[in-house]
Amino acid sequence: MATKKNKKTAEVVDIDQLVLDNANANRGTLHGQELLRKSFRELGAGKSVLIDKNNRLIAGNKSKEASKAEGVKKVIIVDADADTLVAVKRKDLSLDSKKGRDMSTADNATAEQNLEWDESALQYMTEKWGMTTKDWDVETKAMGEDFKPNLNPTQQNSITTSKDVAAAEKKIEEGLEQKKKAQDLADVTCPTCGFKFQIKKFDK
Repeated sequence: MATKKNKKTAEVVDIDQLVLDNANANRGTLHGQELLRKSFRELGAGKSVLIDKNNRLIAGNKSKEASKAEGVKKVIIVDADADTLVAVKRKDLSLDSKKGRDMSTADNATAEQNLEWDESALQYMTEKWGMTTKDWDVETKAMGEDFKPNLNPTQQNSITTSKDVAAAEKKIEEGLEQKKKAQDLADVTCPTCGFKFQIKKFDK
């Protein structure tokens, strides 16, 4: 089958132009992230990540973090569409070599070891965009936690959750209790030594 040339464009940009998903449902794990960093450190970059039209990461958040931590500074962005699979070609590698087989094993191992679902993030996406986790065979526990996307301080402070309300109510109750206790006490000064102290008021 002949190779068909296309007019897909590519550009090289700074890695910081890739924007992390502020509601990423994968928390990741410490061990998984260590393995991912090891793979970049010892084997170099391999598979691609996926970004949207605004350079926000749809897939590959952990890869961006790990690669940057290991000194990767550049990214090649390739324009693509839903009907075209993008393949990354490493001309310095052969699959039938130790490094090639290390990379294929690392790809599977890091995906397995670096996945920990964030139940609250899944709930947030379900409520905001109508996503159904069962469509993708994602097993979730009871999702009762509040979730705050990773926004800037101004945006973050504008989101009020049930936890915020409960904390405020508790603070008010504690303040009222302290005020009540203070009202139940009377200031007394010893007529002999002048020492000041408080005693509980007694009903007349």
